[in-house]
Amino acid sequence: MGGTTRQSASGFQDKAQLGNSALIKGKTLPTSNEVAALGYRAMQRGQRVYIPGFMNWAMAQSMRLTPRDLATKVVKILTRPLA
Repeated sequence: MGGTTRQSASGFQDKAQLGNSALIKGKTLPTSNEVAALGYRAMQRGQRVYIPGFMNWAMAQSMRLTPRDLATKVVKILTRPLA
């Protein structure tokens, strides 16, 4: 399970300059410990993939149908700094 989590000791968000992006700003994000616990529980249930929340699931599924060039543009928009 991967995805965006609250700021961690790794400093990834700072290094990637994502703190002021649409992907992060104003969102309530889980901690890495919460994500690990959810993933562990899903694994115990035999799930190979676990995507928490309907919107996250819908976004992940939509990528199957989205042309790659459009998906790349969307990611670029979501990760650029907000004005």
